[in-house]
Amino acid sequence: MNKRLSTAITIIVLACVCVPAFASSVHELTMKGSRMKAEEVELLEQQISKSPDDVILRTKLLGYYFRKQYREQSARKAK
Repeated sequence: MNKRLSTAITIIVLACVCVPAFASSVHELTMKGSRMKAEEVELLEQQISKSPDDVILRTKLLGYYFRKQYREQSARKAK
């Protein structure tokens, strides 16, 4: 089999397997975030200041702020 074709097939298979799993985990993280209490959010905010590139923390916080944004102006701004 041609090396380019083999590489393309590998990429397609990985995309089909990995993308749904990634989307599922992002959904789980945002749902966990939406159920957090204010104390937990405060702790995550402190952790984010130390690790600004932490995607997991940011995803949870976005889940929290997305849900709260309709009731609280401060959450809308933080989001």
